[in-house]
Amino acid sequence: MNAVIIIAVVSAANSSIYACSRTLMRLADEGSAPSIFRHVNKRGVPSTLSAAQFSLVHLRCPNGSTNVFNFFSSLVSLGIMFAWMIISWAHLRFRAGFIAQGRNVSELPYVAPFYPYADYLSLTIGVVVTAFMIFGAFYNVTIYDLNWYMNNAWLYGGVPLSLVFYIIKAIYISNKSNKGAFYGFGLIPYEDMDFDTGRLVESPDDCWQRNEDSRHFHVPFQEIPSK
Repeated sequence: MNAVIIIAVVSAANSSIYACSRTLMRLADEGSAPSIFRHVNKRGVPSTLSAAQFSLVHLRCPNGSTNVFNFFSSLVSLGIMFAWMIISWAHLRFRAGFIAQGRNVSELPYVAPFYPYADYLSLTIGVVVTAFMIFGAFYNVTIYDLNWYMNNAWLYGGVPLSLVFYIIKAIYISNKSNKGAFYGFGLIPYEDMDFDTGRLVESPDDCWQRNEDSRHFHVPFQEIPSK
């Protein structure tokens, strides 16, 4: 049983380190994160980020490693909730902007089912869960209780940190756009949304060639030499 638990923990840690390091590396490539996160070794692995994440594993606390785990999991809990809410909100605005520019939904390579009800449901669940998180954080608050600070790090750490990152990014967008000091703090108007940059557009000939290539693709047979 212990072996199964260890394998599961190592697998989860490996996937988390992989996803987080590549996400930050991509953000650094786009200019949304410090350029130091773009560094990779000769095998293309973001070694700086991986080493920084791995070092967090060795953090200790006088009252036990459980408090360290509770602190970090609490620190990002509200961010995860906001991320899913923002995804749903962004999808609503994406579809609205797409239609506002005179485009047809049939042009999209994938149309999400249950639109817009699934997005509204996701937003509603997010608001309800966030409300319960806030209620739980302020219910029977004990100022001198270390567990409260470990379990509610999102309140005094996650929220201010998110606001700081938002302000920095908004100022950066405002300075880069030259459309006013507060341009980056607002929402992109529907008519200014860019739906074409980075979009893959194929002609009928390109589609036919791609289908032919995939149909004829095969792994060459390699004979295993006899011993």
